[in-house]
Amino acid sequence: MDLKEKVLMNRQKMRFRNSHIRTIVRLLVIIFFTMLLIPGCPDVVEDPYPPAKPVLVEKSHPEDWVEQGIDADNAGKDRIVLMWRPNTEDDLSGYIVYRADSTADNEFRPIAMIDLFQNIETDTMYYDDSLSTYVRYFYYLTAVDLAENESRPSDTVSYLLLNSPLPHAPVNESVDSNVIFEWMDRASHYYYSNEYVIRLERLYDINNIEAIWICRFTNVWFGYENTTPIPFPYFPAGSQNWPDNVISCKGKVDTLSPGLYRWKVKAIGEVDNKTGLDESGGESEWAYFSIE
Repeated sequence: MDLKEKVLMNRQKMRFRNSHIRTIVRLLVIIFFTMLLIPGCPDVVEDPYPPAKPVLVEKSHPEDWVEQGIDADNAGKDRIVLMWRPNTEDDLSGYIVYRADSTADNEFRPIAMIDLFQNIETDTMYYDDSLSTYVRYFYYLTAVDLAENESRPSDTVSYLLLNSPLPHAPVNESVDSNVIFEWMDRASHYYYSNEYVIRLERLYDINNIEAIWICRFTNVWFGYENTTPIPFPYFPAGSQNWPDNVISCKGKVDTLSPGLYRWKVKAIGEVDNKTGLDESGGESEWAYFSIE
């Protein structure tokens, strides 16, 4: 290769190198001005503050118009329902439900994570159906924020679930206004039902259901609960003409008008003598009937 060819080759290398450098410079300039136009990202600030501890909903009496707090529930399967009031933190992400079996001294284990971004309609309620009847369960929950800070535990509550009673009549039939409710108790494990509560509701339409009659009474049929349907008559709450075993009864109507109704019965095993609240029980599914 002569000198002229070497000079030409060196010039070509220089042009390529300079072109490459200019391209890199252009890219750096574009990146620089782009960063000037983008708002600066805020500094990441650690959040050392956990949410406040959750507050459980106070348990209602079994004959209250609205059932609240920890309780037996049945929607095709025996289960315990737990309720709490919503936390108000802006960065709240959810709740963790803890459970212990048999005694409060047993080890509590997390059994559910309530994610607020996925459980919008049930973010203050949990149905536990992964349990056994005739075992006392203890529960508490904690709140968690987006920084994964976990609150202190809520108060601890407990409940023992009995077998749910089985409605016998009226079920899916038309009857007159002199309704007699019948059910099988299904007691077992030497736990007897000491009381019952019948709850009757009127269905005006799919979005309008009203509790109209609730009666709480003691069990006087010991020994017959699982062999013969237990009968109990509807009677106007204002008449005061109650059966001898009735503890309380309240109603919003004197007579049952034609229409669609549903009822369920709750069997109560243990009651706190000071508060009158049930500590163990089982609740049937809703049974439907009509009055023509």
